[in-house]
Amino acid sequence: MYPHPQPIPSGLSTGRKIFLGVGGTTIVVLLVAIAVVIATPSEDDPGSDSEQTASSAVQEQSPSPSSPPREPQSQPAEDEEEPEGTLGIGDSFEVDEFSVTVDEVRVSTDPIQDNIFNQSHSPEGKWAIVKYTVTNIGDDPQGWYQTVRVRTDEGSSYSEDYGIGTALSYEETGEVVLDINPDASAVYHAAVDIPEDAEPDRAEFPDAVGNHTAVDLDD
Repeated sequence: MYPHPQPIPSGLSTGRKIFLGVGGTTIVVLLVAIAVVIATPSEDDPGSDSEQTASSAVQEQSPSPSSPPREPQSQPAEDEEEPEGTLGIGDSFEVDEFSVTVDEVRVSTDPIQDNIFNQSHSPEGKWAIVKYTVTNIGDDPQGWYQTVRVRTDEGSSYSEDYGIGTALSYEETGEVVLDINPDASAVYHAAVDIPEDAEPDRAEFPDAVGNHTAVDLDD
C-alpha cells in the first residue's frame, strides 16, 4: 500500500497549506514511479545478455543437420619393391627345394569355371594366368604352397587367387596335387586379377624367407 498524504496541520497560513498539500502528492507520485521502475526488467540486464550469449554459443557449436560427416582420407598402399634379376619364359630357377619353370602366360576376360566346387569366377579387370611346372629336387615328398604375384607394366603387384589357380590345374590334369615326390613334377596355374588397361610384365615367386625371383613375361 502506498502512504497516504498527511493531513495539513491547522493554524498554518494558506500558502504553507498549499505547499504541504502539493509536496505530499509529489512524494506519492515519486514512490509510485520508483516502484514501477524496480518492477520493470531492464533491457540492459546482464543476466539476459549472458543467456543470449550462452544460447548463441550452443547454436554455433551444434553441427548442422545438412552437413555430412567428414570422412578420413584414405592412404594408397605402397607397392612392394621390385625383385632384382629377371629370367624369361622357359628358364628354370630354384625356390627352396623346388625347381620352377614358367611355361606360358595368357590374358583373358572370360569367367573361370571351378569344376571342383561348381562355381564361376569373373575378374574385376582381366585374368593374367601364369602356367608353370614345379619339380621336387629335395629328398622328401613336399607340397608347393607359394603365392605367386604378377607385376604389371604400370608397376603395381597383384597376388594370385590360389583357389582359382587350383581349379585351372584340376581342369587340365584332372587331379589336385598336395605333395610332390622327389624328382617328380606337377603343373600349376597362377590366376591373377589385374586392371583391364594393364598388361602382365613379371611373375614373382617367393621363397620361405621372403626373397623373390622374377620372371619376365614379355614375349
